[in-house]
Amino acid sequence: MVHGVHARYVVALAVAHLMPRFSAGPVVAHLYRLAGFQIGRDTTFGGPVRILSGTRFAENLVIGEDVLISTDVTINVDAPVYIGDSVSIGPFVRIYTANHPVGPSSSRMSREQSNRPVTIEHGTWIRLGATILPGVTVGRGSIVGAGSVVTRDVPPNSFVDGNPA
Repeated sequence: MVHGVHARYVVALAVAHLMPRFSAGPVVAHLYRLAGFQIGRDTTFGGPVRILSGTRFAENLVIGEDVLISTDVTINVDAPVYIGDSVSIGPFVRIYTANHPVGPSSSRMSREQSNRPVTIEHGTWIRLGATILPGVTVGRGSIVGAGSVVTRDVPPNSFVDGNPA
């Protein structure tokens, strides 16, 4: 690992950027598998995905089967991220597992980092530009509206929208 970025992922990302968007989705999924990520069959990517981590990498990302991840998606994997089967993730979605506690008044952002896992259960749809914050579980069969900021767990078969959702 170099500066929190796994070398195989860097190579996979570089090759993925050369591929045509949308039509090369299964090839991009295969490249990420070769980089060490756990990705189920029939999963496809609309384009390269930014996967960020300061400490861990491939072992903290598990993506199920028949998942569609669109373009310009960012996933932070400082803690585990589990994406279930038959999930759709729209363009510009951001999933974060890391945060900083509030520090004293002289320095509001503490240097300590707090990492909490994110789970996106089976059959969910995360729409355009949504942000999923650390520690959140999006319940099975739920929809997160476009541009929403999800700050707490979403019950199964729910529709959430807004900031906070």
